[in-house]
Amino acid sequence: MALGMRKEMTPPEVRLWIRGREDGLHFRKQHPVGPYIADFYCAAAKLIVENELSCLSRNG
Repeated sequence: MALGMRKEMTPPEVRLWIRGREDGLHFRKQHPVGPYIADFYCAAAKLIVENELSCLSRNG
């Protein structure tokens, strides 16, 4: 399921991805965390970012 959700990113997700790279952070998209799927996960910072708008834009 997580793999199928990784294909497209919304504009806010793209900005987060680019900004994270500029700041030296490596985010994983749609990363499984226990029974959940985090929108973005950075292992080095132990940081999970959830973008609630991403689920709304994907589901119409």
